[in-house]
Order: sequence, then structure tokens, then C-alpha cells
Amino acid sequence: RIGWFGDGAIKNCIFSDIVITDSRDAITIELPRCPPPGDAGKNITRIERLSFDNILIDRTWGRPVKISIAESADTKCEYIRNIQFNNFNSRTNYFPLLIGRDENYLEDISFTNCRFDIGDKAEDGFKPRFVRNLKTDCIWNID
Repeated sequence: RIGWFGDGAIKNCIFSDIVITDSRDAITIELPRCPPPGDAGKNITRIERLSFDNILIDRTWGRPVKISIAESADTKCEYIRNIQFNNFNSRTNYFPLLIGRDENYLEDISFTNCRFDIGDKAEDGFKPRFVRNLKTDCIWNID
């Protein structure tokens, strides 16, 4: 998980050559509605310029990628932008989930040379909401 309720600035991070197996949601950037008591920062969240390169995800029962901002005035977010996924291969049950909100669009999200093998929940589809400048160069294999 990268980012959380009130974490402040997270920027200029590179994650590469990672294998994720037997997990719930593999890569998560989530700003929740109400975190558990004692699990919240006090800053406005700003996340930008993250790169995920050469990632292999296998046997996750949730989302390979989950980026979401809760619809709550308490969830303070200035932006989530410039997130890149390159050479990304995943075998999971779901499509990636990208959900910004009306006043905070996710911006400049790209998937380059990515392959998603999707099992049980393929009927859900890839349905990004409140996203600007989404680029996908993906192979979508649905079981």
C-alpha cells in the first residue's frame, strides 16, 4: 500500500523488479473514508511521479492495481498524478480499479507493455472513473 489518509506528499518513487504472490490487492494507492483510530496522518495527500517497472503479480484474489479516493470531505487530497506502470504482468481475478472523485481526478495514469490475465470477475470490466489522460497499451486476457 502506498499512501493513506492524511499522509502528505509521496513523490518521485520507482518500484522495479518486484514479484507479488498470494496477496489481496497487489498495488494499492488508497485514500479511505475513515481509517481506524490512530491510523491517520494530518496532512493533505499529494501523490505524484510514481513508476512501477517490471512487475509480476500472481495469484492475487483482488485487484492487481487499485487507486482510489473516497467520496468524503474528511479525505483530504490535492492530487494523485503521473503514475506509470511499465512491463507489468498480472494474473488475478479482477481488472485494475481506478477511481478518483469529482473534485480530484486521477491524472496522467499510463499502462505501457502490460498484460492482464483475468479470471473469475472478468464481467466487471475495466471501468475507470474520474480519470484524466489515461493511456493503456495492454493485453487483456479474460478466462
